[in-house]
Amino acid sequence: MFVLLLTAVAVMLYSCSHTAPDEHLTRISEIVSDSPQTAIAYLDSIDSKQLSEADRHLFDLLTIKANDKAYIAHRSDSLIRDVISYYERHDKDHIYAEALYYGGRVSSDLGDYPTSLRYFQNALDMTPADENPDLRSRIASQTGRLLNKMSLYKEATPYIEEALAIEREMKDTMSVVYDLQLLGCNHLREGNYKEAERFFKEAISLSGNLPIGHKAKSEMYLAATKRYLGDIDSAVLLIRHTPDLVKPIVRNSAIAYASSIYLDAGKLDTAYLYAYELMHSADPIHHEIGYQTLLSPQLAQLLPADSLYQYVAEYRDILERYYDENESQLTINQQAFYNYQSHEKEKLKAISQRNEMLLWLFGIILVAVVLAFVLLWINFMRRKQRLLLYEALDDVERLKKELFERNNIVETSKEETPAPVSTATNDSTEDLRIRLRNELLSIYNSGKKYSGIPAVILQSDAYLSLQAFISEDKVIPAQSSLWKKLESAVTESSPNFKSNLHLLTGGSLSVQDYRLALLIKCGVTPTQLISLLGRTKGTISYRRETLCYRVFEEKLGSKVIDGIIRLL
Repeated sequence: MFVLLLTAVAVMLYSCSHTAPDEHLTRISEIVSDSPQTAIAYLDSIDSKQLSEADRHLFDLLTIKANDKAYIAHRSDSLIRDVISYYERHDKDHIYAEALYYGGRVSSDLGDYPTSLRYFQNALDMTPADENPDLRSRIASQTGRLLNKMSLYKEATPYIEEALAIEREMKDTMSVVYDLQLLGCNHLREGNYKEAERFFKEAISLSGNLPIGHKAKSEMYLAATKRYLGDIDSAVLLIRHTPDLVKPIVRNSAIAYASSIYLDAGKLDTAYLYAYELMHSADPIHHEIGYQTLLSPQLAQLLPADSLYQYVAEYRDILERYYDENESQLTINQQAFYNYQSHEKEKLKAISQRNEMLLWLFGIILVAVVLAFVLLWINFMRRKQRLLLYEALDDVERLKKELFERNNIVETSKEETPAPVSTATNDSTEDLRIRLRNELLSIYNSGKKYSGIPAVILQSDAYLSLQAFISEDKVIPAQSSLWKKLESAVTESSPNFKSNLHLLTGGSLSVQDYRLALLIKCGVTPTQLISLLGRTKGTISYRRETLCYRVFEEKLGSKVIDGIIRLL
C-alpha cells in the first residue's frame, strides 16, 4: 500500500512539473531551421515575461537558434549560459545537448575557441549518431570548422568526415556540399592540392539543384587549388565570374583569390581592380591580400611614388594590428588546450596564474620580435629600392650608349644623339624608361633595322641544336638544356641582353617572356615559334604583343617588339 502511494505521488509531481510547451513555441520550433526569419518575427511577437520558466528558457534557446540559422552574429554569451545552466538541471526533453551545441556556436562567434570546443565535445559525448543523426552531424561539422579556424587541419579532418558520412546517409545534399568545401579547404591549407581538387569537384557536381552561390563558392576554392597546382589558365576560367555569384559574405574571399590569380596570369589591370576593391571594402576580411597584391613587383612599379608610400604605410599598420592581436600565440594556446581536452575529455577548471603569466610574457616577446623583424624588413626594402634606383640610372646611360654605338647612329646637324641621362634625384626610373622607350622607337623607325643573326650565335652549338628542333618540327621541353645553351650564345653576342630586357620591362620579365625573346634574338620566325613552343598562332601573337605592351605600355604590334629585341 505504501509503495502504491509513493508511486501515485511521483506520477502526480511529474505531471505537474512536465507540462507541455507553449503551442506557439512548438510551432516555432518546427519552422526555425527552414525559415529562421519567420521564426524571428514570431518570437518578436511573444512577451517572454508572461511565459513559464520552462517556456522562457525554450523561448531563449529558439531565439539563439533562429539568429544562428539567419547568420546573425552572436554578440553575448549571457543568454546561452543561462539556457545551458537550466537544461543541465532540467533535461526531460533531451534539449541539453542542443543547448551545448549553440553554446559552442555563440562562443565561436565571440572568438572564445577553447570554450566553444569544450561545448562541442561535451555535446558530441551526449549525442549518439543512431539517436539524433541530424544534431550529431551538425556538431561534428561545426567542431571540424572550429578546428579549421584554429589551423588544426589534421585534427579537424575526422570530424568533417564523420559529418559527411551521416549527411550522405541522410541524403542532405546541401550539408554534404558545405562539408565537402570545408574538407577541401582543410587539404588546401595542408598543401594536399590533389585531394582538395577532388573534394571541390565533387561539391560542384552536387550543386546543380542548389542556389548558384553554392557552386560559385566551390569554383572559387577550385580556382585557388588550380593556381597552387600551376594551372593558371584553368584558375582564370573558374574565378572569372565567381565574385559576382557568391554570397555577399564570401565576396571578399572571392576577390582575394581573383586578385592573386589574375596577378599570376599577368592580367595586371584586372588584378589591380580587384586588389583596389578589396583594400577599400567595408568588410575588413582579407584587406591584407589587397595590399599584398597591389604592392607586388608587377603592380608596385605602376603606382605613383606618393601612393606607393601611402599603401606601404597602411599595410604596415595592418601587420602591426595583426601581431598586436597575438594571433600566433593564440593558436599555440588553443593547440595546447585542444590536446589536453582530447586526452582527458573533461572540463578544464582554470590555468594557474603563473603559467598564464608565462604564456602572456612569451606572447608579448614573440609579438615584439615579429614586429621588430617586420620593421627591419620594411626599412631594408626601402634602402634596397633607393639603391636599385641609382643602379637603374647607370643602366639607362649604358644602354643608350650601347644602342647608339651598335646601330651606328651618327650625329648630324639636324639629328643629334640624345643628351646623356640626367642623374638628378628628381628623375624617377619610370621617367627614364619612358625616355628610353621613345629613343628605341626612334632608332627602330629611323631605318636602322636588324641586319642579321650575329655570327657568334650562328656559329654556336646551341644554334645548330635549335635548327634541328625546327627541321624536326619538335617542341623544346621546358626543362631542356637547350635554353641554357641559347642563353649562353645570346649573352656571348650581347652581354647585356637580359639586363636590358629587365630594364625595359621594369623588372616584370617572366621566364616565358625571356625564352620568347631568346628565340626572337636567334632569328626564329613567328611560324617556327609555334612549333618550338607548342602553342597556337594566336597564343604566340598574344605573347609577343603582351611583351611589347610591357615595354612600351601601348599596342604597337608584334613586329615592333621583334625589331627592338634584335636591336639589343
